Amino acid sequence: SSHYRELFGFVGWKMFGLSCVAFRMQGTPILLNLFFGPQVNASYTIADRVSLQANTLAKSMMGAFQPAITSMEGRGERELMLQSCLRVCKFGSVLVLMFAIPLILEMENVLTLWLRTPPSYTAILCQWMLATLIVERFTAGHMLAINAYGKIKYYEIVQGLTLLSALPFGYILFKSEFAPSYMGLSLFVTISAYCVGRLIFCKVLLGLSVNVWVKSVFVPLLIVSALSLSFGFCSRVYLEDGFLRLLVTSSLSVGSLCVSSWFLILDVVERKFSQDFLVRIWARVVSKLKL
Repeated sequence: SSHYRELFGFVGWKMFGLSCVAFRMQGTPILLNLFFGPQVNASYTIADRVSLQANTLAKSMMGAFQPAITSMEGRGERELMLQSCLRVCKFGSVLVLMFAIPLILEMENVLTLWLRTPPSYTAILCQWMLATLIVERFTAGHMLAINAYGKIKYYEIVQGLTLLSALPFGYILFKSEFAPSYMGLSLFVTISAYCVGRLIFCKVLLGLSVNVWVKSVFVPLLIVSALSLSFGFCSRVYLEDGFLRLLVTSSLSVGSLCVSSWFLILDVVERKFSQDFLVRIWARVVSKLKL
């Protein structure tokens, strides 16, 4: 029946997109190993691990929003669904920035404390991977919205090939004798193009205005990111490498990020949601302590 054809079509094209992601993830270390050997490959593995850990909370939050967004689209509540899509972009980006900005600022310090003598290019690759993760979170809600819409054939083809283009791009750079760190540039450029594709597909398929996203998500996130980086960088001027500077940098950057996000990113509804969530978390912590 048409229902089953539509279902299997969705699964098939989703598998195509996921396969492109898998080839990109597995092909990158193979490419680095081919040109530069196992030491640089180890650097990329560490960078990938750091990126995955920084993304843990944001990924869990996306999993919580996905059923609600799908239900809204199924009930015909398109406007409400698109509002939730933008909220995923906001909350997901802030959660990633809380971990990514201190790590970007203190990456060499962190790696030295963690590994003592990290492999060459590890710090710069970690910073590129975190920057790539931040950019991807800016449009994470659009992906959930398009998945809820269901007609994903052309979206998966275009986006999957865009992600895969990082490998030939990196190959050309390495053939031209660029440093291994330029693999990070390749990943960043292609994920940026991928995010632009999300915006275009969401506009065409669902009618979500790019200008609305720019005003409510992109510009506020740029401002709070700049503020967080500026406050976090202050400690680098006055303190030497070590655990104390890492602690001060993290406190300043995360603190300024939380305060500026509260006033510049979240609207009244989102602030109320955040307050209720924090109250529930605090009540749970208190109950655990009493036990």
